[in-house]
Amino acid sequence: MMLTTCGNGEDSALVEISNTRQCRANMNTLATDQAMYHLMRGDWAASIEDLDREANRTVPLICPDCGEEYVLTCGDGCYTISCPGGVHGSVTNGHPSWSEGSPHY
Repeated sequence: MMLTTCGNGEDSALVEISNTRQCRANMNTLATDQAMYHLMRGDWAASIEDLDREANRTVPLICPDCGEEYVLTCGDGCYTISCPGGVHGSVTNGHPSWSEGSPHY
């Protein structure tokens, strides 16, 4: 199936919004995985690979914009999962850096 459009620039805006939402959904998934890991093991996962292994994910989640894996930092009883491209925000201890309904940043 081929999608045709008028080519008036709305295509790129829709792709940007879609990529932002997908990236943020991926970070929320990883944050949920981190919460489950903590519940089961009593500590935060030290790497995205640990989360992927616990979730039985054979293909890592990636940012749809840059194609890179997410960044996980841990320390002092907290964690942050960040967009590798630095444009879609982050999730710290389950709290997103963006507000609901915000399509960008």
